[in-house]
Amino acid sequence: MTSTSPFELEPASLLRHDQWLRALARSLVHGTDVDDLVQDTWTAALRQRPDASQPLRGWLATVLRRLASRRHRSDSRRRAREQEPRHEAQPSTEATVALLELQRAVSGAVSAMAEPYRTTILLRYFHGFDYAEIAAREAISEPAARKRVERGLELLRAQLQRRDADWKRAPAMLVLAGPSPFTLPSLLGVVAMSQAFKFTTAAVVVVALAGIVWWLQPPPSVPAPVEAAGRAELAPVPATAPAVAVTGSTPAAERVAAAPAQAEVPKPARPWRGRVLDPRGRTLGGVPIVLAARLSAEDTDAATAAQRVLLPADVRALSARPERRWNEVELARDAKPELGHSAADGSFAVFAESGYLIAGPGWTTLRSPPLPAGAPAGGLLLVATREVSVSGEVVDEAGRPLAGVRLGPDWPVLDDFPEALDATTKVAPPFAWSGPDGTFTLAGLPAGEGRIEFHRAGFLVQHADAPEATTTGLRIVMRSADSGRMVVKGVVLDHREVPVAKAVVVLEENAVHTRDDGRFELVFGAERSAPGPLSVLVAACPGHQALVVPGFGARLRDPAAREVVLRLPGPALSISGVVVDHEGKPVVDVLVYPWDEPFVLEDRTADELGMPPDAPAHQAGVPLRVAARTDADGAFTLRGLRAHGYRLHVDLKKPRAGFTSEVVTAPAGNMRLQLPEQVVYECIAGTVVDRAGAPIAGVEVGASQAVFVCHGNSYGETVARTKTGADGRFELKDVPRFHISFHLNGDDVVPSEAKVDGGVAPLEQRFVVARRCHLRIEVDPARGVTAFRVRNAAGDEVQILELTSGGSLSRNRWPLKDGRSTVLAVSEDAVTAVLENTAGDEIVRLPLTFVAGEVSVVRY
Repeated sequence: MTSTSPFELEPASLLRHDQWLRALARSLVHGTDVDDLVQDTWTAALRQRPDASQPLRGWLATVLRRLASRRHRSDSRRRAREQEPRHEAQPSTEATVALLELQRAVSGAVSAMAEPYRTTILLRYFHGFDYAEIAAREAISEPAARKRVERGLELLRAQLQRRDADWKRAPAMLVLAGPSPFTLPSLLGVVAMSQAFKFTTAAVVVVALAGIVWWLQPPPSVPAPVEAAGRAELAPVPATAPAVAVTGSTPAAERVAAAPAQAEVPKPARPWRGRVLDPRGRTLGGVPIVLAARLSAEDTDAATAAQRVLLPADVRALSARPERRWNEVELARDAKPELGHSAADGSFAVFAESGYLIAGPGWTTLRSPPLPAGAPAGGLLLVATREVSVSGEVVDEAGRPLAGVRLGPDWPVLDDFPEALDATTKVAPPFAWSGPDGTFTLAGLPAGEGRIEFHRAGFLVQHADAPEATTTGLRIVMRSADSGRMVVKGVVLDHREVPVAKAVVVLEENAVHTRDDGRFELVFGAERSAPGPLSVLVAACPGHQALVVPGFGARLRDPAAREVVLRLPGPALSISGVVVDHEGKPVVDVLVYPWDEPFVLEDRTADELGMPPDAPAHQAGVPLRVAARTDADGAFTLRGLRAHGYRLHVDLKKPRAGFTSEVVTAPAGNMRLQLPEQVVYECIAGTVVDRAGAPIAGVEVGASQAVFVCHGNSYGETVARTKTGADGRFELKDVPRFHISFHLNGDDVVPSEAKVDGGVAPLEQRFVVARRCHLRIEVDPARGVTAFRVRNAAGDEVQILELTSGGSLSRNRWPLKDGRSTVLAVSEDAVTAVLENTAGDEIVRLPLTFVAGEVSVVRY
């Protein structure tokens, strides 16, 4: 973003002030004194910036008249001084020439800077604006202004470094570091000795001195960064620029000596290169590129997110996941400076540390390329489109405003995108909520791509197409859902037959709290399908054992069974004991919690639903409230349990490992959980090969330890990671022995999982992976094809994967949208695509042929 300051920012444009000022000087003095007087005026302006609220020309005229009067009074003294011998040290011609060369270098570097950094640097060091003034001029926040200045200085230093790696030791720098350094007036006097140098050169001097003083200034102490879960570190914070151009008398040599020795943080020697493309794969030029520390967590299933919003607010609060009011990408983007812009052909080259490259203001990012570990690489893809916003109101059928309506875009699936997006990360779409008066504003929408969905409990989901341009005054009418299809109602009693208020009743992710009389109603209308026959009903309340009724959905076929009495079994139970090592010594400060308990509501087990709201949550892949830490004696107590068999998991931090007990039935006391002698492998090593047995280089091998298991799904934590060498070999240290798996991934292999082969020595493991191929399906919608499968030569199904840099989504049967798929990945084993209709009936089989590095397009 650029802006207009009260004074022109470019030095060349200031020459028009020089012309009228020189004319004024001629009316006051004569001869060569005109040049001197004008030069002195510019010097005064540079030493003390004029008041921005006053007209510049009036200020300059006042200064010039005062200087002319002073000059008349001091002419005689000046002539006398000129006739006296001069003994003070003068700079050598070599040093002066070198200084002028440095001035030209810095001026050229500033002129070549991309916006907004050039404007920001000139505002800061030419006009002397403080950060608040810059923020106001540039319409950004003050911290963003400070960061932009820091980034601009960093870019300026990098430019000078590329020009001359030893530029800081140039003779001009030695002049400033000498015992009698130039002050700004004396430096301008040297420059003014040549009539060819006018005000433009004086402005260059200021910019040069700003860069020099910034280099000489001792770097401020930077506090150690606070570690944040899931946050990638950005580039190191550069030394803060000085507030003003320094002209004081402290010798530069003393300032250098006072600066603490500090090793420079290495920066990439080469830029990250890539392309910016739109959702159709077309190049986008002029897109600003910025760096985000992290991206928002994305809901893996949009249907789950939509279902969750239908939960009552108090039940929704049971989830530990906070509501994200705005996309974290937007917050990260606003706080970071631009790294550069894409060229006309969509290409970009930027210098950056770790993080995610996203499009800057005015653009919405759909897929972001994370910066991988190692040297900068080319071939990065950033998918973006123009950003628009929508505002309006949501009302019911009677025209009454509706508050609490969740609205967010149905993100484009990129089914027209021609290239593989395996090395990109999906960017979570933004969302918003309607206010008390039903009004809303949703920013960050992709122009003309996808739809906006409106959700609220008790109403049918409404949609609106994402507009091509920013739109206001949109009116959405929500229609009531059909609530008459099925109602499950009843009462919750405790073991004494007393009604239980505020108990949670859950069936098929539909959850309600009981009223004061213990009664509840679960409504399954148009928005919720009827519970399936295997659906589990749960009732829970703090202080009571949870009631779990498996297969409750099968009873609901009989309408008479839809009114029930739910009796909580009794007071909550507990399991207590100690954790000891293989020698019987207590293990202190380790987490103990139930293992492989199914979720019944988002990330809550039946026992979790019965925990008090203020119970502490312990992170074990998911936040757990039924958990305990061992004390100084290794003792623990798990509360809030029911009469049920539990496997207890011990989560160790040093060494990083875990161990799970046999089944323990609550209640139980004096349990003794003894750890095995060896809980880690000192080393796991081996080779990664393809199906033909050839070693594969560059495959990432990550050892992941499961820290929580639910319904067969593992919540893991990577404890060690490496890449295979040229011979396909890898080696990992201190790998846990229990609940461990190895995730194998690389640019040309299908992500896969491997286990330790107990029949082979730990140092001779052999992991086999399949080569990765890419395909896209394009079918005439009139043929009725809605999905497809992929099979190998033996007729077995091959998994179809949608890959991102952060993981993958795999299915055996992949749905098509309007007869099209995105670019998907399959293994080299795939030989046949089977096209099916909605009922799952096979329509046709088509052969698959793959060429390395290309996307195979299957058309029918």
